[in-house]
Parts: sequence; C-alpha cells; structure tokens
Amino acid sequence: MDDLIRDFVVETLEALEVIDAELVRFEREPDAQPVLATIFRLLHTVKGACGFLGLPRLEVLAHGAEGLIERFRGGASASRSEVTLVLKAVDRIKSITLSLLETGREPGADDEDILIPLRAAASGRAAEPEPPPVGETPAPPPGARHADDNRDAAAVARQSVRVSVARLDQMMTVVSELVLVRNQMAEIARRADAGPFKAPLQRLSHITGELQDGVMRARMQHIGAAWSKLSRIVRDLAVELGKDIRIETIGADTEIDRQILEALKDCVVHLVRNAACHGVERRQERIDAGKPAQGLIRLTARREGSQIIMEIDDDGAGLDVARLRTIAAARGLRTPEQLAAMTDGEAAMLILEPGFSTVTELTNLSGRGMGLDAVRAAIEAVRGRIDLINRPGAGLTLILKLPLTLAIAAALIVEVCGQRFALPQGAVVELVRAQPGSDTRIEHLSGAMTLRLREGLTPLIDLGALLGLCVRTPPDGGLIAICRHGPVRFGILVDALHQTEEIVVKPVSVRLRSLTYFGGATILGDGSVALILEPAGLAAVVGRVGEAAPAAAPAAQDEGPAPAPLLLFRAGGPALKAAPLATVARLEEVDPARIEHFGGRAVLRQGERFLRLRRLDGQQAPGAGGGSLQVVVFSDGRQSIGLIVDEIVDVVEERLSIDAALADDGMLGALMIGGRAAEMFDVAAMFAADAPEYCADGGQAPVLLIESAPFFQALLEPALGAAGYRVIVASSALEALERGAGTALTAVVVDLDGENAGEELAAAAARSAGAGAPLIGLTSRGGAAARAGARAAGACAVLGKFDRRSLLALLAQRQPLAEAAA
Repeated sequence: MDDLIRDFVVETLEALEVIDAELVRFEREPDAQPVLATIFRLLHTVKGACGFLGLPRLEVLAHGAEGLIERFRGGASASRSEVTLVLKAVDRIKSITLSLLETGREPGADDEDILIPLRAAASGRAAEPEPPPVGETPAPPPGARHADDNRDAAAVARQSVRVSVARLDQMMTVVSELVLVRNQMAEIARRADAGPFKAPLQRLSHITGELQDGVMRARMQHIGAAWSKLSRIVRDLAVELGKDIRIETIGADTEIDRQILEALKDCVVHLVRNAACHGVERRQERIDAGKPAQGLIRLTARREGSQIIMEIDDDGAGLDVARLRTIAAARGLRTPEQLAAMTDGEAAMLILEPGFSTVTELTNLSGRGMGLDAVRAAIEAVRGRIDLINRPGAGLTLILKLPLTLAIAAALIVEVCGQRFALPQGAVVELVRAQPGSDTRIEHLSGAMTLRLREGLTPLIDLGALLGLCVRTPPDGGLIAICRHGPVRFGILVDALHQTEEIVVKPVSVRLRSLTYFGGATILGDGSVALILEPAGLAAVVGRVGEAAPAAAPAAQDEGPAPAPLLLFRAGGPALKAAPLATVARLEEVDPARIEHFGGRAVLRQGERFLRLRRLDGQQAPGAGGGSLQVVVFSDGRQSIGLIVDEIVDVVEERLSIDAALADDGMLGALMIGGRAAEMFDVAAMFAADAPEYCADGGQAPVLLIESAPFFQALLEPALGAAGYRVIVASSALEALERGAGTALTAVVVDLDGENAGEELAAAAARSAGAGAPLIGLTSRGGAAARAGARAAGACAVLGKFDRRSLLALLAQRQPLAEAAA
C-alpha cells in the first residue's frame, strides 16, 4: 500500500476515535464550544486530506458532517437525532477507511441515506429519520461495512505508535549513558584480566549495541516524507502559471533524524515553489532558448559522512547577478563598494539575505514577500547550512547540508598536542608511520607539507597547527591517518593513536558552526569530551593546502586498476589474506556460547534472523568455552555470511594486481601489499558455495561492467582482473555510455537487479551494439522477467552474479560470443 494512504488511514482512525468521544461529551455539555471546535477541526482535517488524496466519497461524507457541526457552532441547539446523524456519518467514514486499508481504494457505493438527512439538518430543516421496525436492523448500503467489522484491520492500521521527540531524546540520553558505562567496563577489561566477568561483559556489549541501533532507528525517517506532497504542488503551480514542469526525486530512502525532517518539510516546499515560480521559464521561452519545452525540478538526497546533503536543482534561467546587485543597492543591504568587490558567487548568495526579494508585486504565488532568508533561518536553527550554485541561463542548485544530530558511529580516537579527537572510521583508509629517508616520508614542497607514499604524493594536514593547539617546527615524521572524502585523499598528522570506539554524536554548539572541520562532539569511555573531526571540512582545507603542491606522481595516472580499500586478515593458517572492503559489512566479536548448530552448519542468532558462519580450515565453529571469536561479516545487502578469522590485521588501499596463476581453492590468486605477499580471498566463491541457488544457469581485453552496487563491483572487478581482463566499471547507464568510448570491448556485462534495471539494460544494449561486443546479464535473484527482458534486449546469456566460473568461461569463448551477438 502507498505510504500516503497508510498514514492517512492511521491518522483518520485516530481522529475518528476522538470525534466519537467528543460527540458523546457534546450531548452531555451542549454549551461546550471548545468541544465543538475540536470536532470541527478534526472533520475539516479529514476532509482536506481526502481532497488531497483524491478520495471523493470520504470527502463528501466529512463535508456533510462538518456542515451540521458548523450549524451547532453558530448557536443552534442540537437534538439527539442530529447528533446521531453525525455519529452515523463517522461510522460510515470509519468503515470506508477500513476498506481502504485492505484494498487501497474506496469501495463504490451510495451514501445518500446519510447525506440527505445531514444536509437537511445543516440547513435547519427537520429530518428525523424513521426508526426501523422492532426486531429489524436497516441494511447498510452496498460497499459499506460496519465500523466494528474486522478489529484485525484496525490493529494493522495501528501497528505504529506516535512517540514524542522529547521522549526519544530522553531515551537516547539514557542509552548514551549506558554506552559510556559499557565503554568504561570494556576499557577495564582490556587493562586487566576480567576473569569470570568476561562473558557477561561481552553479552552486555552486544545488548547495548542492539539497543543503540534500535533507538537510533526509532529517531530516523526517510527524507521522502518531506517530498510526498511536492508532485501535487508542482502540478498545480504549473497549471496556474501556464508552465510545463515535471519533478524528479532521487534518494528518497535516505534516512534523517525526524526532528530535522519536521523542520525541513516547509523549507523544501518553499524552495520548490520558488523554483517553479521564479526559476523555470514558460514553454515558449524555453523553446526560444534552445531548451526542452518541459522544465525540470530535481530533488536529491544522500549521506556524506556525518551530514545529509540535499539538493534542489532546476534547469531554469538561473540568477541574474547584475540585477541582484542592483536590488541589494536599492534596498541598502550593501554599499556600492561592497557590491563591486563581490564575486558573482558571493553576489548570488544575496538572495538568502533578510529583506531581499526580487518580487515587484505581491500575488498568491509570490510568497507574500517572504524570501529565502526564512528558509536559511530554519535550516540554521537545526545547525545546518545552505549554499547555492548559480548557472546563468541554465539553472540554479540550492544545497542543504544538515547534521545527523544523534548518529552512532565507529570512530578512531587520535591524540594531537595532548588533546583527543574522534575521527570517523569510515573515512580512514590506512594508518602509516612516516620516517626520514624511508619510502614513506614527509616532504616540504613550496611551503606545503606532503606525504611521499608508494611513489605518490598525498597532501598532509598538521592538525595541531591547523587548530592552533601548539607551536612546533614542521615535523619530518610521525603517525599519519590516511583519509578519503569523495575524490579527495589526504593525510592527518597525529601524535598518538588510541582505540576504536562506538561514539554517540552530539551536535556542536552554534558558536562553533563556522569551524567546518568539526562534525560534532562525543563523550569518551573515561567521561572526557572529544570533538569529532569532519572529513568534509578537512578535505576543503586540503584543497587550499595542496594548491602549491605538485600533482600526484605519474604512477597514479597509468591505465592500471584504481587503488581499492582492502581488509587484511589471517584465517585458516599464517598466510595473510585480503578481501575488498566494500564487501565487508562489519566486524564482530562473538561469544562462542552464542553459536548454534543446525544440520551441521554453524549459525549465530541475531534478533529474528540467523547469521551463517564459516571457517577456512573446514572445521565447525566452536561452541561454549574459550575466548571470543573475531568474525568478518560479508553482505551483499540481501544475505550475509560471517567468516571466523584468527586475526584482523589492517585496512589498506592497494592496486589490485592479482597473479591468477597462484589461485587456489577459495582464493583468486596472490598479490603484493606493502611489500608483503597476500592471498586474495574469493568472496564470490564463498557466497556461491553457501547459497548455490544464487548461481543461475548457465594485451588485456577490456570488459565494460555496468553495476551500481559497490559489493558486486568489489566482487567482479578483481575476479575479471585476475583472469587477464581490463575492467571498465560504470555505476549507471549514463556513465556506461560515456566510459570506454572508442574502445573495442570484449563484452558488456550489466546488472539486472538494480532499481533502474530497465534503463541500465537499454544503455548496455546500445553500448554493446555500438562496440560490436556481446551483452551478458547478471542477476542474483533469478527472476524470469529479468531474464526474458535481457534476452529480448539482445543478451547472449544471463548468469548468476556469484557464478564467477561460468562468467569467465563464457568470456573465454570470445569468438562464439561475438557471433552470437551478431
């Protein structure tokens, strides 16, 4: 069922229960005007929601009952029969709403048996309904149901409960204190032998983690809830303005704190109305400018580090910066000298100033003089910020950067100049120590500090100097955390590294908002407060620091595979093993007592699901007794498998140059990592062996891989690379058409499982035909429709994503494949 309908059903049933009780109270207290006001307000709300959702039968019933209540509010006395009429209307609304819950649409029927007496009573005419004969009950009209029928359907509608944000905040505060106690006890256990308390402490840590996740999820909501009404708003605006506009949304399932979402809803509506009214041109104007006749407003949302980034983009006329300067001067917002000194980007930001408006006359659509400063104030009230990108003649993009107020995340605790900071673990690529004269060393070039690492140069930040914590001579060595934010890779020089902790993120004070390299604050296990470093802000600093530094070494621009993050571990023997970090969902410490065995398979109970466990030595996972086990959990988003390992060694970034001649069972081959030999673990083979149902039927040659999921990218790219193919990875249909242009491809391999599978398949077919290469479809679901669609589009084969051997065997038959494609 559509989320809007489900929300409507829940809210309407709640409102009808209140109306029922208030009508009975009104009968007892006919002079209680506040009671009538409550009934009228709730009926009016139900009627308005019905009109918005296109539910005419419910809307008419609510309107009829509302009309009679309005007569009572005007001072008319209410008879018992008239109150009964309203109660009957409420019962009919309730029965239709319950039917709506089951079928998703209104049942067709006639409600004149209620509407006629309601209208008569509302107009002041007597309309006493005749009582039914004794012993008989009037039959309900077709399609209607008694309100008491089906109390199961009502239960389904009430599966969600409303909890105040204040109560969730209180719960989060209590959980935060529990996390602190857990961290303190874990620290004590690390420093001293916990003895008999070790197993209970592990259990406490696991339960605390589940409680953290549950409370955090209770506070989160899809950002699409702020977009639900926009399609209707844009449609109505387009009709009223005489424009042709469509709206697109991307990332509606991005989760954000509910409190921020509530503050965001009105802002988004305001910005979309602004784009439709003032940004997108009329049809003929767009045609004259060489644009598509239909305008576009696009909303996107994504999570970056500890922020939610939301963009409202239109392809309209953009901002006339010269006009903005003129308006600002006329309104006295800036002096002529200040305006002349502004860049175009700074001048465009004037539209966010209080008192600034480009509207020359007030209309119903102009916002009545309220400018974008109201939006900026609302965003800043939840400790966010708003930026814009102006494209004169081509459109405007407004960027909202919003915090995650109470996010829980893993962080590496680092120390700089005697102070500790939390560095989000997701941003850390590897940890290195720089020493003078070694291959990993600090170099000072044109006043900028860089790190020489594996023949390349990485911009380096001295955190102590950046924050003004201490004054010291530029160092020649030390501990460095290599981080990445988007395409920017940089190093942070620190004095010491401490443990990794799960932290509760608290927003920074409004006074520190201008310091963009802080994303929040947290309380550590010993009770001290530490600021959380923000990778996005530090990456911006790197842009300024690295301007004087030379570009990366030529090795970074060769045609080989791009560096990939890898998890290093040991399992089933002393040999070092590596797995793509993108395939790793999490790392866990498991109490052996929690492992259960079913049919010879070891599993770990996690809530209502089981995590399958494997070992590389072929042995079963141990039961009770012994110390805790380290488990690497691999997940493709639909299924997960836990690999019990002997030791987690490191996380590094390395080019995947795999020697497939040294492949063995469960291993893709061998590779060198930082001067050490390692085996590349075959994650796909593990998934295929554990769940065979996911294996469907059945100079470097370039293969174009169109796959949006990082998990499967990380599985397929090294496997194809180890087999001697040069892999060109594209994450989308558009990227697929752009990449590999002019390249004689061996094959085009396309994902059939994604949300845009049809679009990706069409692009793959076009790219395949243009390159004269065969098309191969991959699926992990095995749907008949996906297979039929792929074959209709010209795919010569459809394989399972985990069936690496069949894919390699098929690619090895390049000539037959080319003939099949032709």
